[in-house]
Amino acid sequence: MASIKFHFRPSARGEIQEGKLFIRIIHRRRIKTLSTPYRLFPDEWNDKEQCVNFATRTPDRVYLLLDIARRLEKDQLRYATLLSELSSGSEYSIEEILRRMCPGEPVAGLRSYCYQLSCRLEQQDQHRTARAYRSAVSSLEKFAGRSLYLCDITTSFMISYERYLREKQLQMNTISFYMRNLRAIYYRAIKDKKIKPREDNPFEQVYTGVYETRRRALNQQELNQLARLDGKLDPIRDKKLRQALYIFLFCFHARGMSFVDMAHLKKSDLKGENILYKRRKTGRWLEVKLTRQMKQILRYFQHTDGKLLFPLLDLREANLRLQYERRLMEQNKLLGVLQQRAGIPGRLTTHCSRHTWATLAKRAGIQTEVISEGLGHSDIRTTYKYLASFERSTLDTVSDKVSAIVNIPGKIA
Repeated sequence: MASIKFHFRPSARGEIQEGKLFIRIIHRRRIKTLSTPYRLFPDEWNDKEQCVNFATRTPDRVYLLLDIARRLEKDQLRYATLLSELSSGSEYSIEEILRRMCPGEPVAGLRSYCYQLSCRLEQQDQHRTARAYRSAVSSLEKFAGRSLYLCDITTSFMISYERYLREKQLQMNTISFYMRNLRAIYYRAIKDKKIKPREDNPFEQVYTGVYETRRRALNQQELNQLARLDGKLDPIRDKKLRQALYIFLFCFHARGMSFVDMAHLKKSDLKGENILYKRRKTGRWLEVKLTRQMKQILRYFQHTDGKLLFPLLDLREANLRLQYERRLMEQNKLLGVLQQRAGIPGRLTTHCSRHTWATLAKRAGIQTEVISEGLGHSDIRTTYKYLASFERSTLDTVSDKVSAIVNIPGKIA
């Protein structure tokens, strides 16, 4: 008679880290082991009774242990039924037990399914999504320390994974990035009938929201500091830095034009004293008047080969998206160098030009509705998010002035 039992493997780092439960199958003196997604501390597992030991724990930990115990009970019942069915028939091997325990493993492998999904997405020109899926799966398997199957995505496993990411001190938006992509893979797998949906949602107890970070906008002094770098850059040695500076300033003067729209601008988009272009994000047509500063920058790039206004993309190449993302990364890297040379605090990125235009327009007394129209936003709520840092900084200034009215005498112990 075969036996299927759970066993605990402690962490190599000692009792301060969770160990892993694994399954040991014994049949005709042959032994096979299978990994499980369950992670416990040594005092949380009773090997003799084959059950979770509820030691004194915080309410959150007890909830997690209850979830693991419930799933273990289901697994144990399923394995007992499996052995009963096999014993009532003809002879069977340990390989047959494994096959019945993990039906369709090759097709339900998380990495293999993600690879198939990524290929489909890349054929649809969704390269960024494909890379995001692969990145999320790699992170999850690094946490698990093994290859995973789609059926490994359970509530308790994802809670443990989130705790692992938090312990690595990742930002909440980074954690959410991984979780949202894994959730998308999971639901696509259900749609493709690779796995059956679970009773509960494995992602219900983990963070999948988006934390609104403080928008970075330059003030007038910082913007002038950046612009004055032009006279300090070496014409030959700093050629790439000068181009990056001009591109940033062009986006600012063009009513906060986004980097992606600027990179795809064609010479045919020049209509007399204006630029007429279609926003790639919203599909809205925008017409921007050419300012004196924009004309100066365009004269610098006037000898650019091809149909585009700026020498960032090669339309003859098929992978325009990949080209754009490489240029975006390069531009942000160069902006980091410019920021340091200008002595500007914080992090300077391509999107800062857009936020800077919106913020300076607000400081100049322009109504939010007009700013929204200038940016080409389809929803004014997006504009309010852009201006959130302006509102907060204004309130901070007011708070400082009010607090200065009353001084606390002496020192507070």
